[in-house]
Amino acid sequence: MKQLLPWNPLDYARLLYWPLAAPRRLLAYREAFGRRAERNMAKWLCSTFFWLPFIILALARCTGALAPDGKPFPIEPFAKNHR
Repeated sequence: MKQLLPWNPLDYARLLYWPLAAPRRLLAYREAFGRRAERNMAKWLCSTFFWLPFIILALARCTGALAPDGKPFPIEPFAKNHR
């Protein structure tokens, strides 16, 4: 068994899969590398899940995919409902 690496997306999938479908593998990983290695990987996973939506929105905004009509932000539909 190899140690999970934070920059490998397949390791994220493994860390999500093991507790649900293969808890013995998670126990074996803990025995081999310690609970600290698992926690470090879990911190990276949580951080990635937290920042990924913001990064996707920022990229969509920068490339123009978020507002295809050229307006900076489509606030007008929301403003009309509140009048």
